[in-house]
Amino acid sequence: MLWTYLPESLLDQFLSDSKHPIYEFEILLLVVAVKIWAKFIFRKPAVHYLDNDAARSAFIRANASTAFGAILVAEYINFGYKGRFSPWFARCASHSNPSNQPRLDFTAPWSTHVERIDVVQPAHLSEWGNNGCTDT
Repeated sequence: MLWTYLPESLLDQFLSDSKHPIYEFEILLLVVAVKIWAKFIFRKPAVHYLDNDAARSAFIRANASTAFGAILVAEYINFGYKGRFSPWFARCASHSNPSNQPRLDFTAPWSTHVERIDVVQPAHLSEWGNNGCTDT
């Protein structure tokens, strides 16, 4: 599970709204992805494939059903405005989603020749500058 890789203080933020925060994690992953790949999507159309319908709907309606999710979606919107990219949110079946293979497994044929980018995990999302997050 993704939360086994998060610092406990950051995990506490996810668990503040939900006992099963997969919804918020799915939203976070797209926020992180657009920040990492910003130079490739700047002023371009971008298609995001999500296998979590609730997270995909949150991006489409530009709001989430939890307070923490809403903070993350707002960060995505602000970043999208600054990056001037045009997003489209499409459905990807879980079994077709390459990111659903075991985490940190880079042996798949499609991932053997890609650049690996290590992301420094913050103790709190406020360290990434996300709106509305405060240190506790």
